[in-house]
Amino acid sequence: MANRYGTKNNNILSGTTGRDRIVGRGGNDILYGRGGRDVLLGGSGGDRIHLGIASRYSDVFGSRIDGGEGTDLAYLYLSEMTQKLKILPNFERITADAGDGTAPRTLVTIHGIEVLIAYLGTGDDYVLLGPREAIIRAGDGRDRLIGGDMHDDFRGDGGDDVLFGQGGGDSLDGGAGTDLILGGAGADDIVGADGADRLYGGDDRDTLSGGNGDDRIHGDAGDDILYGGSDADIMFGDDGADILWGEWGDDRLYGASGNDQLDGGEGRDIVDGGAGDDAVAGGAGNDRIYGGLGADRLLGGAGKDRFVWRDLAEGGDTVRDFEQGVDRLVVAGRAVGGLTSVNDSNFSSNANGVAIDANDRFLYAQDSRMLFFDPDGSGAAPATLIAQIQFNVGIQLYASDIVIG
Repeated sequence: MANRYGTKNNNILSGTTGRDRIVGRGGNDILYGRGGRDVLLGGSGGDRIHLGIASRYSDVFGSRIDGGEGTDLAYLYLSEMTQKLKILPNFERITADAGDGTAPRTLVTIHGIEVLIAYLGTGDDYVLLGPREAIIRAGDGRDRLIGGDMHDDFRGDGGDDVLFGQGGGDSLDGGAGTDLILGGAGADDIVGADGADRLYGGDDRDTLSGGNGDDRIHGDAGDDILYGGSDADIMFGDDGADILWGEWGDDRLYGASGNDQLDGGEGRDIVDGGAGDDAVAGGAGNDRIYGGLGADRLLGGAGKDRFVWRDLAEGGDTVRDFEQGVDRLVVAGRAVGGLTSVNDSNFSSNANGVAIDANDRFLYAQDSRMLFFDPDGSGAAPATLIAQIQFNVGIQLYASDIVIG
């Protein structure tokens, strides 16, 4: 056993692998407990207290940390632990459960610490924080990490983990495994990493990245930024003016409400702006592009793309890169009175988009490059604007470019 005492100045004090008592006293001290049942007391000042615990927790249970006065940080090195660890609110106590039916033992009691940095082991750990900051590296195992009202930095590492930031702007990384990550309140940075993860941003402006795997990503409330990563992801902007990037893989992107920006990236994507005046791009690949309600700007990108209107109320859009003979304009049959096909008998193209007879339904105005639907051709009913067509390849629209779907 060793006793180490500092002075009123800044001290660096180290213990042994046995049972030590280290007291910093005054100053901004750095204390190292290197194994064994240690008592580490910071005293006054802003201290950094390091405690390493071996895999045999029976040798070290009952350690104690007290930061004292000032803004203090505690570093816990528990990566060798195989037991299930539990960190309770305000870091007051850390217990270890051997899983053999005996009651959990208290490894460490903690007082006077404002920020906790902990490296956990391979057990199925549980962390519940209060109104203090923490950085947690959970290690392998099926871990549950629940933050408090401050900024938390969690990484699940291996295993199928649950991470919940709650309040504050948190950094949450699931690591490997099939993870569930919820940001909660605050502007959060959420990463799924490897595995088929489920990510939820919560309130405020969040950034969510799926990483590898078939992920499901929700921005929730706020103006969020979503990145799908690789593989086939499903992404929802939800409320707010969101930005969605599918990146790689055959993705499905849904903007929902708000004036959103969506880009499917590479792959055969489904990109749907939802309500609002959206900018919707398919990216590379053969994509299906839905503007949804609002005056949307639609960009197909490379590939054979389909620009789709499920209802005439979704009209009023601009198609910015139509490739005549390659891309198609798709209108739902129920939106056009049950029409089953578009041909020269029901399609009219002229300078002003005027119906020639009562059979004309789709009218293309060559001068303005606007496509309309008219329910009774040359009759009295007004025509509805579907879209203005800006050509990437070609200068004319034909009946064969329009499909009823």
